[in-house]
Amino acid sequence: MKKLYLLLIIVFLSACKNYEVVYSDKVPNERDLNIISFTIGENKNLLTFVKDFFEDEVLVLSDNLLLFNEVITTDENLDAARGIEFPKDAKEIQIKINNKTIILENLNDYRFIYVYKNGKKYSIQYMKKPILFN
Repeated sequence: MKKLYLLLIIVFLSACKNYEVVYSDKVPNERDLNIISFTIGENKNLLTFVKDFFEDEVLVLSDNLLLFNEVITTDENLDAARGIEFPKDAKEIQIKINNKTIILENLNDYRFIYVYKNGKKYSIQYMKKPILFN
């Protein structure tokens, strides 16, 4: 009986998680490096909200320092809603989207972090090279 309760608790907790995390280790090429240098420089990383945001309340903290607190909507032409620079040496990024909290860690190896929305679920993609938008 105890095993059944434990199994139910595990299933419940895994169902409550409202986001998945994906890592991409593709290395930036020379063109990517030029884009990185031009757009964010050497001391910043970029957090980008893409796909399916519509009047969502977003709050972003970097190591408990407020970076962003606004309502965002995805631009249909770009497929992106908002990009936010954060310090390259940040230890943790906390994101609140409509009162759902996402904690991002392991930030040092990835210059670009993308947040995708799919209904009430989110996908976080850590990347070493940028995605080029339209």
